[in-house]
Amino acid sequence: MPSSRRQQFLVGILPLLAAGAALLSGCAGGPPDAAPRPTEGPLERYFSLLGGGDDQAAMDERERGVQDAVAACMKVQGFEYVPDTSSVTMYSDSSLDVEWGSAEFAERYGYGVSTDPFGMNGQATGTEEHTDPNADYVDSLSETMRAAYEEALWGAGSADPGADYDWTTAGCFGAAQHDAESDRAYWDDPDYKALEEEMNSLDAQANADPAVVSALAEWTECMAAAGYPGLESSSAAQNEITDAYLALTDPGAADRPDSAPSDGTGQMLISPQTAPDPAALHEVQQREIATAKADHSCGQSTESAEAVRSARERLEAEFVERHRETLDALVSRYGAK
Repeated sequence: MPSSRRQQFLVGILPLLAAGAALLSGCAGGPPDAAPRPTEGPLERYFSLLGGGDDQAAMDERERGVQDAVAACMKVQGFEYVPDTSSVTMYSDSSLDVEWGSAEFAERYGYGVSTDPFGMNGQATGTEEHTDPNADYVDSLSETMRAAYEEALWGAGSADPGADYDWTTAGCFGAAQHDAESDRAYWDDPDYKALEEEMNSLDAQANADPAVVSALAEWTECMAAAGYPGLESSSAAQNEITDAYLALTDPGAADRPDSAPSDGTGQMLISPQTAPDPAALHEVQQREIATAKADHSCGQSTESAEAVRSARERLEAEFVERHRETLDALVSRYGAK
């Protein structure tokens, strides 16, 4: 089964992971976004309760249930499917030997976009490439039957590249994953959706704070002097790297919106859908590290990083105070039991 199809599917079902402390690997990839901040604010603490709670054993059990459900569904559709028992690995920044967002992290991994700090792509840890247990069966099918197999497994997809993920059109895998996550899908809850737009505006509100505006102006001058002109914020610098990386690994990403809901923290990593040219990847990685080092240095010297953190924390605290009853209710419904 093409890994890109599975990764496109996972873009739709990974939002719960994006908000929690854990990041997953295996055959999984997520939508591009900014790297996580090293500190946890008032709002992140709520999302840790919503998205966390699973250890590796629980994740393995949940994945086995999904795989068994997929196999049963595919049998009804007239196809063989061997459950893929490869482990889905949990990652968290506590497993790193350097603090995320620190000067040491920037020196080694930049922003963590193209540099694979967790070894998710088999580059940093030497992990073996995933082997699809259904590959031989799929290869044995005629072209017509293979297309039918893929549609049964993943769904027909949407002709609209801007369409949001819809599990009802995502085949056996979509149905199985939906059933497995139905007790945790807080992002579909009307109470969450009512807060989402306001949550997504917190970064813009923080950047509009007078102290932040002043500090970012100094940061922009500092970055220009370091050889990185035209940047208005650290997010803009990270986005340039993300765009360069996606141009190598997922050229179609520019045509797809972020289908996953955001908690405003941007805690998401990217796994490649196609193997990039090693020389081109190395160039992007070196550029990322150099940019991140300058960003961190300018953030410290101009105190812009602290200004943004302080403004964001204040705004999050105010948001939590306004919506505490709703947030507590969401945790009660969807948090780890």
